[in-house]
Amino acid sequence: DMQSIKDRFAKKYGMDFDDFVSLDDPNQVVPYDDGRTRNPSKYMLFADCLNDFLDYTVKPGAGVHFAHCAKKYHVLAKQSRRWGYIFDTAAKLCDALAIKYELGLRTRLAYESGNKELLRQLAEHEYVEVEKRLKAFVKSFEKQWMSDNKPHGFDVQHLRLGGLIYRTAACRQRILDYVNGGLERIDELNEALLPYREKNCSFTYNNAPVTATVNIIHHSHVGQ
Repeated sequence: DMQSIKDRFAKKYGMDFDDFVSLDDPNQVVPYDDGRTRNPSKYMLFADCLNDFLDYTVKPGAGVHFAHCAKKYHVLAKQSRRWGYIFDTAAKLCDALAIKYELGLRTRLAYESGNKELLRQLAEHEYVEVEKRLKAFVKSFEKQWMSDNKPHGFDVQHLRLGGLIYRTAACRQRILDYVNGGLERIDELNEALLPYREKNCSFTYNNAPVTATVNIIHHSHVGQ
């Protein structure tokens, strides 16, 4: 009886059941109801803005879904004294994804159409803002981690997320170098975006190093 479960949850944890499980809503950026899990809120966080093979799956215009989630979580973060820190992290993740989910695809489309003015706008506004929001997310995520876990393991998050922030800034600079005449082309965007999975879809992709780059950043030494 779901109503009984929800009532007991509210009594025990001091929060509405539906509000709490809404933490998975960001993964509904492309709605699904087949019972399988999806995690676009992770793989599109780590996806590269210039080398991103996952842009093939991005649904144009869907980034606003993350903005709606962020707005809800910011409210819940203030309402819940006990669980607010979790919703603060989710809100700041969604703040970043509201821009970043589509940023690589928007960059590619502007480049392929020869629209240097749009590329400049993206570099001077969206890239700057997403870097700022990523830093806010890392700060909140670290606070949540230290509240719930030992510090061991957050070094991995610093490496991954710190690399993501630096890479975002590097992509921005390459775009500016191109539009200002310092580069004849952006080689990464001259490579065709090949089909991957399906267009306008979401799925589970849980390997951050492989998500972040089409190149090799680690080798397995098992058995060696």
